[in-house]
Amino acid sequence: MLTTSKAIDFTRARINFKVEDLVDGIYTFELTNSKGDKLRFGYDVTEGNYFVDRNKAGITDFSDRFSDRIAIAPRISTQKDWSGTIVPDKTSIELFFDDGQTVMTEIFFPQAPLDSFYFEAPLDESKLEYIEIHQLKFNLN
Repeated sequence: MLTTSKAIDFTRARINFKVEDLVDGIYTFELTNSKGDKLRFGYDVTEGNYFVDRNKAGITDFSDRFSDRIAIAPRISTQKDWSGTIVPDKTSIELFFDDGQTVMTEIFFPQAPLDSFYFEAPLDESKLEYIEIHQLKFNLN
């Protein structure tokens, strides 16, 4: 499990990653905050689907249909490795998997900024080849 927290503003970040030699199971990224909100997303190798689970990502009670399912998208790539770019914002996330072959976008409404980042793989031997977290700086003048 990889964990980072509090030194990065995830509302202004871009995260690049690569996982080598995928095994059956679920690879999960999670963005969380101090209020207990959790935005989970990743890849289920066994099912061949990417997923985004916003069921616990903050305020959801404004609609029965907002968080009644986990969003999934089929993986198109046949590579044994998995790579992607994660672009979180205050209330949305964009996911670009396998050089943009699969793209997912979701909105969510956290009760506080998401300030911790986790990665979990199905086996301890699973290899996160690299992860790069870039803090984005905007000049709005």
